[in-house]
Order: sequence, then structure tokens, then C-alpha cells
Amino acid sequence: MGFGTLFIGYFLLLNITYFTVTDVIGGLVMAIGLQKLSPVNRYFKGAFYVSLLFSALGLYELVLTGCDMFMKSFSADGLLSYCAIPRYVILALLSLLILDGIRDVSKEVGLGELSKKSYRQIFLSLSVYFLLALLEIPGLEVIIDTRVLAIISIVMLLSLTVTIILNLVTIYSAYMRICMPGEKDI
Repeated sequence: MGFGTLFIGYFLLLNITYFTVTDVIGGLVMAIGLQKLSPVNRYFKGAFYVSLLFSALGLYELVLTGCDMFMKSFSADGLLSYCAIPRYVILALLSLLILDGIRDVSKEVGLGELSKKSYRQIFLSLSVYFLLALLEIPGLEVIIDTRVLAIISIVMLLSLTVTIILNLVTIYSAYMRICMPGEKDI
């Protein structure tokens, strides 16, 4: 049931508004699923460690947000702004390892179409997370007009949502088609 648990954890990435709460939970749920998948493929083992790092970053952001809410003299805006680029880099690496693991395992069990789909998703995910990380560079509003930057940000958030949904479809396809050792094929 590693793919099912991974699916639930990855699904929590869709919460773009209150991500500080769901990043911690989603990262830990993904870690549980990836731990179950790690004996099968080395990419899942790497993704397990990255998901723990993702949870730690989410916890850091959550603590900063909590301090900002409850301590009037504390402002976390500056510290939180430095978390955005590492968050996207970690998510890019996590998606790369998960999709590469699915590609590898699906190729082993003879699911060529799922393997190709995973391979295509890697490039889409890396592109979207890279562009989102670029948008978080401080001082970008000096180079690019703020209205243009706002439109680009909206397009990128929509692209992120579509990318996460497509990755979820890929994970769900792996869940439906790949039976891991020790699981019964019903």
C-alpha cells in the first residue's frame, strides 16, 4: 500500500493557501508510503529522505508562522521569504525521485506506457518548480513590471496545480497497476 499512502501525502500539496500546515503532514504521510516502497527501488529510498527534509522545512515554516501570529513583536516575513526557493527545490527533487521510481518499477513490470508517462512528468515537474523558484528571487519586481509579474505568478500557480494533479494521476496509475511484493492482487 505504499503508492496509496504516497498518493494521500502528495495530494496535500494541492493546499496552496495554508501550505505550512499541510506540508508537515503531507511530507510525513509521503515518507510513510515511500518507506514501504524503498526496498523495491533506490529512487523511492532517496525520495523517503527528501520527504523528511520537506517535512522539516514545513515544520520550520509552521513555527515561524505561529510565532508571527502569537508574538506581536516578532515578524517572520523576512525569514519566511527565504524558505520559498528551498521549498521549490525540495519539491522538484521529491517529484523527480518519485516519478523516476515509478518509471523504473513500471518498466520492470512491463508497463511501458506508465513508464513513458512518468518520464514526461519529470520534465514538466522540474520546469514548473524551477520557474516558481525563479519567481521567488528577491528584487525581481525591479527588473520586471509588477503587473507582468503578477500575471506570470498566477499562470505559474495554475501550472503548479495542473502539474500536481498530473503527478497524482501518475501515482494513482502506479497504485492501480503495480502490485508490490507482499501485496495480494485482488
